[in-house]
Amino acid sequence: MTDQTWPPLSRADVVVFPGQGSQRQGMGQDFHQRFPAARAAFEEASDAIGIDICAICFTDDPRLHVTEFTQPCLLTMEIAVFRVLAAEFGLAPRFFGGHSLG
Repeated sequence: MTDQTWPPLSRADVVVFPGQGSQRQGMGQDFHQRFPAARAAFEEASDAIGIDICAICFTDDPRLHVTEFTQPCLLTMEIAVFRVLAAEFGLAPRFFGGHSLG
């Protein structure tokens, strides 16, 4: 591969999502409170899997550190933030990466 076939990337070209282990209580709550797109993502995920993702993410709920709950919570938060950044700020990456679940 030469430099001519692989142009330098700008900051907006790549998004990397973190994986399990990056979860924390309150994650995504600021986006949820401020942006309708984030609220919609949390609602969509909660409806799809039948648990209240907000309750687990935004309160001191020990399930956040249990894999079967951690992963849908983390994925929901990542999707919510990405949707907000795309809709509100025009983020349009060309490449995606992730660690573990991310």
